[in-house]
Amino acid sequence: MRRVLALVVAAVTFVVAAQAQTPVPAPQPAPTVIAIRAGRLLDPDAGAVRTNQVILVEGTRIREIGPNVTIPAGAQVIDLSKLTVMPGLVDAHNHLALTYKPEPESNVYYFTYVQESTALRAIQAASNGIQMLASGFTIVRDMGNNGNYADTALRQAIEQGWIPGPTIINSGIIIGGMGGQFYPTPEMAKDHNIVYPEYLDADTRDEMVKAIRQNILFGARVIKICVDCKPYGYTANEIRFIIAEAAKAGLKVEGHVQTVNG
Repeated sequence: MRRVLALVVAAVTFVVAAQAQTPVPAPQPAPTVIAIRAGRLLDPDAGAVRTNQVILVEGTRIREIGPNVTIPAGAQVIDLSKLTVMPGLVDAHNHLALTYKPEPESNVYYFTYVQESTALRAIQAASNGIQMLASGFTIVRDMGNNGNYADTALRQAIEQGWIPGPTIINSGIIIGGMGGQFYPTPEMAKDHNIVYPEYLDADTRDEMVKAIRQNILFGARVIKICVDCKPYGYTANEIRFIIAEAAKAGLKVEGHVQTVNG
């Protein structure tokens, strides 16, 4: 009996000691509260312009909008009472790491891809993202043609606070039948794989699955496919298959279509 009691006491002592050593999580700071005074506010849902509105933002969420919103003590107040405020714009299709320039590539995309590294294109994407945000775009879907995942690097840099920019929904590398939107020579396609990393060749269902999973692994937030970039475009059943595979990871699919039949 004494031995059993000693074991119980020892077990209780061990549990108490373990609990005492468990670190207590630090209290989370209260989210920043911002009150925006808008002289005029565009309301797209109502198709109207509201006057003398207060927009109350808590952290990353808009909590309340109206003419009689109470501004909490200590809130940061941004006075735009002489200006018009509107919701952020959404660009549903862009290529932030693909910049046509007179020099050095004479505004030809194929030369851009050959002459510029993914690292340089990522810097261009950062500049383009900053300019998009300054122009009022708060969400951008970055739909491929971004080198070797410069779009993922841009999204991560913005999310981690390294640079300002819009919310990025990026696709990674575009998936399509052999060649993507390119028409390379046999030597360049087979010997040098010039199609990659602008496109992932995926003709069989196994290749489609592998391409989707590669993009997900490397940070894609949506999947983009070439529906009819070649005469051997994807069939309706193949597109359904791609949608089902992407949905396993919670991703949607965007399709590039360029023909009447497509």
